[in-house]
Amino acid sequence: MAKSIDSTELDKLLNTAKELGKSWSGSWLGYHSRIYYKDFKPVPPGACFSIEWGTKETFAVQGTVGEWREYEFDGVVDVIHEVAGNPDIKMYESSSQEAKECFEESKSQLLSILSTTLDERKIDKFLQDLFGTIKNQKVLSASDFVDAYAPSGKRMSRDMIAIQAGFKTPPHISVIAKTNSLLHPFRSCEKLCKLTRRVGSHIENIDEKERKDKHIGKNVFIGHGRSKVWKDLKDFIQDRLHLPWDEFNRIPVAGVTNITRLAQLMDDAAIAFLIMTAEDEQADGEMQARMNVIHEVGLFQGRLGVEKAIVLLEDGCKEFSNISGLGQLRFPKENISAVFEEVRRVMEREGFIE
Repeated sequence: MAKSIDSTELDKLLNTAKELGKSWSGSWLGYHSRIYYKDFKPVPPGACFSIEWGTKETFAVQGTVGEWREYEFDGVVDVIHEVAGNPDIKMYESSSQEAKECFEESKSQLLSILSTTLDERKIDKFLQDLFGTIKNQKVLSASDFVDAYAPSGKRMSRDMIAIQAGFKTPPHISVIAKTNSLLHPFRSCEKLCKLTRRVGSHIENIDEKERKDKHIGKNVFIGHGRSKVWKDLKDFIQDRLHLPWDEFNRIPVAGVTNITRLAQLMDDAAIAFLIMTAEDEQADGEMQARMNVIHEVGLFQGRLGVEKAIVLLEDGCKEFSNISGLGQLRFPKENISAVFEEVRRVMEREGFIE
């Protein structure tokens, strides 16, 4: 993308032209467009330029009031440049052209990438809208700015000399349009950069979601120790909720490493219930869950998130630091059925049942 530009001198030129515009007649008709208040001073109270009558002398009607003067077009432009310190326009023209070429090339490349991406994601309305926005981006020329500033519709006047000459661009407007056209390629590049970041961020988010979706299976994983209460949960999930389930020893694991089996279980799991029963006595007399269950809690929370890796904690079982403060389903000793209704609500919340 194009380098930024020090626009200090152009900004000064722009502000000078706008300031001088305060002395302008306000008319785009013929010679009216070159009429400014004397010495380019702001129009004082009581003075006004009549577009209807121009500089014609009038009787019994309100015409032009004040010391208005007609100036040469180039003379006005020269005054603006002189007051602004005569900036090196040629230098800015060169830099502006480079920025314009850079914009066009970057826009073309981005549209090509988007076009290919949309072929793969035909229903991605966000990208389609961005494609349209980027396609409509353009670098405006001086004439584009003049057209934007020009009044619309017809203007009534009795000044036939002005009417016959038609619409003419006022000199200070010409300077403003030219200056904006020099700055616009850089502004266009900045906007294209922002749009490019939005495209990149959106595609990255979609890809991340797709990667996660690929790793999320359909089974309800049940992690447990030696306690048989897990079978009650298995029966509830299978017979009452009619959902597929899995646990570490459901299939023969001879010749299969624990890591391989756990990786398979995580790939196949859509949600996990990790049952922590008081089984291993510690030196201080407290009872904690088997280490394999504690390990599975960390693995499945890392893969599925805490919302889909639910800890079922038996009364009397020590709560370890990794789950401290997180939501848990606590059940009385050897009575896991006491939390079946809460298990059902979790499954409804996550969209597995209605």
